[in-house]
Amino acid sequence: MSFIRKTVSLGLASLFAASALGGCGGVKNEGDCDSLDFGPRPTQSMTIIGGLDRKPNIVLMLADDQSYHLSHAGTPGLSTPNNDRLARESTFFTNAFASCASCSPSRSSIFTGMYPHSNGHWRNTVTPSINAPDKEFGRESSMQDTVGVHEDIPTLIEILKEEGYVTGITQKWHLSPHWKYPFDYRLQSPRLPVTSSAQAVKTFLNMVRRNSKDDPFFLMVNFGNTHREWQSGIDGRYKVKTDDVVLPVGFPDLPLVRQDYANYLSSVQTMDAAIGHVLEVLEESGEMDRTIIIYTSDQGYAYPRAKASVYFDGTHVPLSIKGPGIKSNVNTDELVSLIDIAPTILDCIGVKIPDNMQGISLRPILEGQEGAKGRKYVFSEHNAHGPKEIYPSRAVYDGRYLYIRNLMPELEYKLPADLYGRDWGNLAYDAIVKAKDEYPFEYDLMMSIFSRPYEELYDIANDPGQTKNLVNEKELKKA
Repeated sequence: MSFIRKTVSLGLASLFAASALGGCGGVKNEGDCDSLDFGPRPTQSMTIIGGLDRKPNIVLMLADDQSYHLSHAGTPGLSTPNNDRLARESTFFTNAFASCASCSPSRSSIFTGMYPHSNGHWRNTVTPSINAPDKEFGRESSMQDTVGVHEDIPTLIEILKEEGYVTGITQKWHLSPHWKYPFDYRLQSPRLPVTSSAQAVKTFLNMVRRNSKDDPFFLMVNFGNTHREWQSGIDGRYKVKTDDVVLPVGFPDLPLVRQDYANYLSSVQTMDAAIGHVLEVLEESGEMDRTIIIYTSDQGYAYPRAKASVYFDGTHVPLSIKGPGIKSNVNTDELVSLIDIAPTILDCIGVKIPDNMQGISLRPILEGQEGAKGRKYVFSEHNAHGPKEIYPSRAVYDGRYLYIRNLMPELEYKLPADLYGRDWGNLAYDAIVKAKDEYPFEYDLMMSIFSRPYEELYDIANDPGQTKNLVNEKELKKA
């Protein structure tokens, strides 16, 4: 119970201040810095991983709104053979967490190695489609939001460009400001057919080799199948039967709820097929032996108390990392954050990690170095999903207990449209509301998202659905 004691003594605000500084600057006379895991960053080797004779290629495959659901992770009713194979060929992280459960802030965190409240990109932003004219991605863009990463913070794409990388992105943008992400190529790839992402990857590789000879490349492959509305992103060959699913805690066993959840799992299976085609293209290209492949999700699935919140299913995501010099067939329970991806990439290519990055390199874990550890705590936050959906929260997790502070509990939480709207294909929300008398527990749990206390504490090991707030339990206060 040392986690509870430290959290109470320091206060979550102090913990976050420390993490935001990447050291102990935010903690003054309030505990042992080393015990908080905010000590100095380990010395980099400044070598290229795997003994390669040039910097490795990087492929970042990012799912959109997928929680920790894979057959490799034991999700009932789900079959993801391609992701399972990738996980076996990788170091697979069972305790990986997004910094924020909203698309734009999470993605900016990945690219800056910083929390949204630190890098300036604290909410979702309006951005152009991936196939918009080039002028829409410059300072003269007609679709530039007022919120975005601060000008003085380097993004991973800016750093990689300086290091000679050719860069590309597919399907989705959702980054701000646009000029902080100077991708060489933007490639459209619709959610269906399942071969569309693979075709975009093939097009990118052909352009790279035609124009850049043997330069290393970075390619972000986005998969939107798992973003509502799910039905239009599902290939019928990969549909999950409603009778095969096991509903998560808090989901009443109603036909429409079961169908809605089966639709989500079907979108995951469809995406898995798309990932399989992408991996085939990479293998056929001859680049696999000098390519690091990273697969994860920007945030959790589109349900209340998941997406756009700091609850467990909103930030807990799968993470596989495969490549030269990286241990395969390893499942690790070490706590890691998606803000660790950028410093990990830079460490693996032998480039100095900027001092402003708050993430840590996972290279020691990936290489299986003796004594390599992840984090003692992972942090997440929610500020606002859209401009009018403000509800700031902070959370910290130690591997068992999830502690939450809702910084303005007097506000009423405004649910993002895809978490309830029928026009987003959401079958579950209205069904639960209509069945509130038949399923009062499930209804009350879902509606609790709208009005929350200042503090929440959950024992994830024994209460994964976060149904009982333990913050006032006497035995925990004593601990």
